[in-house]
Amino acid sequence: MKRVRGPFEEEFNYSNEVRAKLLHKSHYVICDETPCDNLAIALELYPSHVEQLHTFICSACTANLHDERILELHLEEFHNPLNPPQPDLSNPIKGLRCYEPNCYCRFLNHSHRVHHLRVDHYYPSSFNFDIVYGNMSKK
Repeated sequence: MKRVRGPFEEEFNYSNEVRAKLLHKSHYVICDETPCDNLAIALELYPSHVEQLHTFICSACTANLHDERILELHLEEFHNPLNPPQPDLSNPIKGLRCYEPNCYCRFLNHSHRVHHLRVDHYYPSSFNFDIVYGNMSKK
C-alpha cells in the first residue's frame, strides 16, 4: 500500500539533472531515504517530513514505521528471538498486541487484531492495518 503524502509534498521523482537544478534553486530538498525515493520536499516542510517519515526506523531491517508504538510492536513481532512465530495465548505475555497503547488485548493472528481494532476501537476500514510491517512484505 502506498503511503499518504502530506498536503505540501510533491509527488515527483527527478533525474539527476533536474535534481541538481532544484537543489540549486534551494526551494526543494530531494529526499532519497526509503520510502521517499527522490521525492521533492519544500524546504520549509523538510524538518516535519523527516520527523514524520524518518524518525522511527527499525535498526534490524530498516523498516520505516509510523510512530514509537508501532516500532515497538514491529520489533517485538519480527525481531524478538524470544517471541515464537505462532503466538501462544495461554501465556499472557505472548500474542500480537493491540495498536492502542492503553489496550492490553492480545491476539492469535493479525486478522483477529484487525477485527478488534475495527470493532472495539472504531478504526475505519480504510486504515492501513499492515502498518506494523513497515516497508517489509507481509509475512
